[in-house]
Amino acid sequence: MRILYTGGGSLGSVTPLLAVHESLASSQKKSYSAAWIGTCSGPERALINEYHIPFDTVPTAKLRRYFDLRNFLDPFILIGGVFRAFFLLKRIRPDVVLSAGGFVAVPVIWAAWLLGIKSMLLQIDIKHGLANILTVQQASTVAVSFEELKAFYGTKGVVTGIPVRAALDQWRGISNTQQQAMKKRLGLPAKIPTVLIVGGGQGATGINDLVATMRPSLKEKVHIIHITGTGKGEEKREEGYWAFPQLGAEYLEYLATADIVVTRAGMGSLAECATLGKPMIIIPIPDSHQVYNAEYFEKKKAAIFFAQAKGAEMLGREILRFIKDESGAKMGTKASTLIDGAGAARCAAQIISLCATKK
Repeated sequence: MRILYTGGGSLGSVTPLLAVHESLASSQKKSYSAAWIGTCSGPERALINEYHIPFDTVPTAKLRRYFDLRNFLDPFILIGGVFRAFFLLKRIRPDVVLSAGGFVAVPVIWAAWLLGIKSMLLQIDIKHGLANILTVQQASTVAVSFEELKAFYGTKGVVTGIPVRAALDQWRGISNTQQQAMKKRLGLPAKIPTVLIVGGGQGATGINDLVATMRPSLKEKVHIIHITGTGKGEEKREEGYWAFPQLGAEYLEYLATADIVVTRAGMGSLAECATLGKPMIIIPIPDSHQVYNAEYFEKKKAAIFFAQAKGAEMLGREILRFIKDESGAKMGTKASTLIDGAGAARCAAQIISLCATKK
């Protein structure tokens, strides 16, 4: 069984695919191999290299929904991407292509369809992504995260839940004593809460600006671990504040030790936080599909939706309130019920089924 994964540009379409990869690698053993097609400049290459998956790239058009002069160039980039993907697929010869969306997936899924290769899409966000809309006709199956999304894809839709990485299992439901022991091992202060702030796979300038402004008001009250994004700051370790441009596998350790998570609203990231029952303050990219994800968790009383425009002072107050208020723990518990941890295995089962019916 040879599976080709395609996704990148951000880590939102990468971590769910890696979760499925882990499930297949564990269950299929020696009969399974993988390859990956991602973007030329996205943050995914370093993480995928940690899994020792062969990595190739194709040219990526942004597929903007608004007027921009670059839109006139994008069709040619997209065509170039299809040609590049066509020849890569001829070389890799996968049994199934799996995509979690993202612009890089469009030429790969189209090329797979031209070659008669089966493909499966993951639809994990609440709002249907443009990449999946453009490739659903060519796909064999669409695995959706929640029952509400299934009808949109008709007979191709199957509810699997959200795939999350297996490494999270070891920290699911850890005790306060275990959490404190992890903090000590990582060099984190035990007497004040740890706040993990994540701006997505590429970082978020808007969130970084909020953090820079509110840090003085939180000094000595919390310890901040801030993932700024590649190219958006250098690594630093100061009293009460650690900053990292990017984290690899160790990110999950910091997530496990965090008392509160402030995060963008990519569903892959939200699912990992929810799996560990973390109280979340969600700051979606303004006027984007992430708003729907944040609204979903807020509606379920599983997180706080914080609009970026409210500013740094209000965010600082919200963090301190969340620390003192028991509602944070209740929201974390509620969030954990939305992710059952079996999404990766269900997606893997769908892929195995596609391989069994391959022409």
